[in-house]
Amino acid sequence: MSVNINFTPPSNVDKWKSVENGDFMFLKGTAIHPIPDGLYRIFLMEDKVENNIFIVPMFNGPFELNMFHHVFQIDLDSPLVIEKVKNISISIESYII
Repeated sequence: MSVNINFTPPSNVDKWKSVENGDFMFLKGTAIHPIPDGLYRIFLMEDKVENNIFIVPMFNGPFELNMFHHVFQIDLDSPLVIEKVKNISISIESYII
């Protein structure tokens, strides 16, 4: 008896299509979308014409002047999904200046 297992890893487009609103992901920029590599929060923007992805960086720079978010459509040139983050813990320290 023999068993054949065929595995095809998901494409970057497939990874993007599995994203849910509010997910955190490690992304890597592409030539078309030269975002800094790092952790981003993903928001899905649905409108009548296009479905856009809105990403917000969740790390300390380096950022280009006035760069604080990025909007794009899912296609072959989308930023590369490195890893989806399941749990995020944020701690805040406050102090008086």
